[in-house]
Amino acid sequence: MSDPPIKTPPGLGLQESQELASAVCSSADYLSALVERFGDVSRYVNSYGPVYFFNHPDHVQSILLNQKYERARLVKLVLGDGLLSSDGDYWRSQRRLISPQFHEHCMPHFVPMIVDATNATFERWHQSGRIDVSFEMRRLTLDVIVRAMFSLSIGDKLDELSDAVTVLIEDLGTLGGSLFNLQEQITPERNARFQRALKCVDNFAHELLASRRVKSQQNRDLVSLLLNAKDESTGMPLNEKQLRDEIVTMLLAGHETTAITLAWAIDLLARNAAARERLRTEVDHAISGRSPQYDDLNSLNYARMVIDETLRLNPPVWFMMRKAEVDSELGGYFIPANTSVLISPYTTHRHKEFWKDPDSFDPERFSQEQSKTRHRYAYVPFSTGRHHCLGHAFAMMETQFILAMIAQHWQLTPMSDRIEPNPAITYRQRGELMVKAIPRYQL
Repeated sequence: MSDPPIKTPPGLGLQESQELASAVCSSADYLSALVERFGDVSRYVNSYGPVYFFNHPDHVQSILLNQKYERARLVKLVLGDGLLSSDGDYWRSQRRLISPQFHEHCMPHFVPMIVDATNATFERWHQSGRIDVSFEMRRLTLDVIVRAMFSLSIGDKLDELSDAVTVLIEDLGTLGGSLFNLQEQITPERNARFQRALKCVDNFAHELLASRRVKSQQNRDLVSLLLNAKDESTGMPLNEKQLRDEIVTMLLAGHETTAITLAWAIDLLARNAAARERLRTEVDHAISGRSPQYDDLNSLNYARMVIDETLRLNPPVWFMMRKAEVDSELGGYFIPANTSVLISPYTTHRHKEFWKDPDSFDPERFSQEQSKTRHRYAYVPFSTGRHHCLGHAFAMMETQFILAMIAQHWQLTPMSDRIEPNPAITYRQRGELMVKAIPRYQL
């Protein structure tokens, strides 16, 4: 019996793809519309060529675990050849270099830094009865990553650095919209703003390296790890560009996704009284008015479930673009070499075969009982395989502790009916997320 023929996915030509883009509100809606119309496999065309979109967890598994699908590198514009944007042998050597910073035995060392940065944020909240949660979480998680990875507390410079990072991420998102036929004008003024922000971030990296070289500090941090490392291909110390690329990668990637997750979690909890009260009860029992410690993680199970459900509904890394290095076949469909292959945690996390009532907020989905029977690749907020997020454990620990401390000390009440998503390079909120911040002791 002959093999079944290899098929071409159903889909849209360039004009139809552009018409769909003009008819939807966002790039996430664009992919949702493709799933609704064509199912788990489809094809569309953007200005760069055809894109093959796969949505079933089986397809997600095949793409993320197969080395013939390499990363697309939009973020290279900002991150250079950092860990998040490189691939192949260079990526493997850099990952081996940086991975010791995230070993499990390092995690307790970071907890006091998370607690101190969070308490500093709370001091500012006491001065105002209303806060922008999106801004506050970006600022807080940037403070944490600077303390944890660079052994710095930069005080007044934190706002300037946070603003610069935000500009870079927003503008990368604008460029990323072209992957979904969403066009936005790039003006000279916007280019100038991007270059100023990039210079600010570059200056931070170079000043950090210069200061550390002068002082000859040996800290348990990423900077010391990089300065003491050798390039595997040359045996020489890392050059200035290599050092800069890894510092900037950690600066951006190390806080952006955590900030987004926290902001969405706060909003979801504020609108769900039962989940909010269950989290508060867990926190009051687990840490009972004191600062959290590393050993408390195992007692914050519901906090972890809330975070997992937040990541399911609003995954910060909401799409992953790959490039087929060679002609290949996936699920009976032919994929030509040098074409784009796309998966989206946003849509896969809503796959009706694996998620009941997928648009509702239900942390119980991530109870041990429900999780053990689910397809392993129906939930991939941190990717998987060789590109599984190196900072996964750190990010989850940080998010659990910050969310627990907020539940311990504050009641946050939304000041708008709902928050609009803004899916770009990450799955951010659109505009401000204003809440009333009331200390619990005043309730």
